[in-house]
Amino acid sequence: MIVKQRYNSDCYLACLAMAASKPYEELFSKEFCNKIEEAKICSGSNLEEAILLAGFIKDETISSIYISWGNAPGLIKNLLWGRKAILQVPSLNKKGGSHAIFWTGSEIIDPSNKQTYFWLETVILEYVWIFNNQ
Repeated sequence: MIVKQRYNSDCYLACLAMAASKPYEELFSKEFCNKIEEAKICSGSNLEEAILLAGFIKDETISSIYISWGNAPGLIKNLLWGRKAILQVPSLNKKGGSHAIFWTGSEIIDPSNKQTYFWLETVILEYVWIFNNQ
């Protein structure tokens, strides 16, 4: 299931919908999406709320890892192969911004409606959320 962004700042929500294999609108109300859009980013308490709304529990069904080594296609191939994950990467559309893409366990799906990531070799990781037992 491919889920595209509805707004400028909801890439993480689209990725969560793909991870949950549920329709975006079933998980996230218009009011919640507006809150994310007003903040211009899904982070902090908004991020934690989004994770819960999607049916995941932080540190139980989804774990986060800060990545400090950047371009790491080998990491994805070796550690994440077969496991769903959300990858935080530099935005291709907003200079200095971050973006979330979905890793299916074998391929990248970018929820952006603008420039998108297609190739694993172009991914520079900033942060990774791994879905446990998926």
